[in-house]
Amino acid sequence: TAPFFELPDKTWLTHSIDELRSKKYVYLMFFDKNCTYCLQQMKIIPSLKKQYGQRIEFVGIFTDNTTIDLKNFCSKNPKYDWLFLYDNSGGSLKSNYEIKSLPAYFLINPEGKFVQVPAESPDGEIDRAFFDITKPKGKIYGVGDKKNH
Repeated sequence: TAPFFELPDKTWLTHSIDELRSKKYVYLMFFDKNCTYCLQQMKIIPSLKKQYGQRIEFVGIFTDNTTIDLKNFCSKNPKYDWLFLYDNSGGSLKSNYEIKSLPAYFLINPEGKFVQVPAESPDGEIDRAFFDITKPKGKIYGVGDKKNH
């Protein structure tokens, strides 16, 4: 089960993991503004969100020092239109998720269970996992079943 958290966004509105996962899968991305690789990976998220956003909630967790840094980051990157939260846990959230380096990604199902730990990065195989999650579920015909044409 994914560890619980409740974190503020750039307007100080609080969001919990339980709220985020209530209807969708959650793709958590832990990052900071000084991580060049993190910032490169973020450039891929808008196309993933466009394709899978109806079933996947994209959430960036900002680990920098202040919410002002998060506000500045969001204002400088308006095309990044997914939810960003500020990690004000003093390091306990990173510890709970056993994060050793950034970026760190996690895919969580609507029941709150990890699907991938760590999850693939945006430029990795996460697209395949998203496709499998979001593809339409069709009827599977067993032996002796007849399809109606």
